[in-house]
Amino acid sequence: MTKKIIGQVISDKMQKTRVVVTEILKQHPRYKKFYKHRTKYYVHDEKEKSKVGDWVIIKQVRPLSKLKRWVLVQIIDKNENKVVNLKDSDIKNEEKKDEDVLDQENKIGNKSEVKL
Repeated sequence: MTKKIIGQVISDKMQKTRVVVTEILKQHPRYKKFYKHRTKYYVHDEKEKSKVGDWVIIKQVRPLSKLKRWVLVQIIDKNENKVVNLKDSDIKNEEKKDEDVLDQENKIGNKSEVKL
């Protein structure tokens, strides 16, 4: 019996190979805290249909290469959204804008208190 797993494609940079990740919520035996356990699978995609962000079903097969032991069966959900890579400078600019807005709100709040 072959195993079938549902996962999300996180990389499509290799030819006919995709990297699929699965997440399982586990509980630590002693501390009882829940944590996410992630496993990466190298999957053979002959027709190169899947893209980053797609949810797919994969099944286990005989070893195809050093790392590949899985084959793409079906694409469940296509990711239509574009992947956006934010730079650190973009994040800092957004933080500055948020701080400026808060400063303006504080100034307006202080003026109204002084007038009363």
